[in-house]
Amino acid sequence: MAYFCHPLDDALLEAVPSGVIKEFGDDGVEELKSQRARLGLDAEKVGEVLTAKQHLDRRLKITYGLKD
Repeated sequence: MAYFCHPLDDALLEAVPSGVIKEFGDDGVEELKSQRARLGLDAEKVGEVLTAKQHLDRRLKITYGLKD
């Protein structure tokens, strides 16, 4: 679980190395691509590292339909 309280806009949000994630394997990548496509995101950018600002902007766009 991630929790951010006023992160710096340019803070990189990178996955924490985990054995559980490694066990997810290639099947997990396909599921993530499917989820990204349903949200209107580029399915080929699975594993992309976002900044805190990019993440917030995407969440607001998806939740409230805000424009770029």
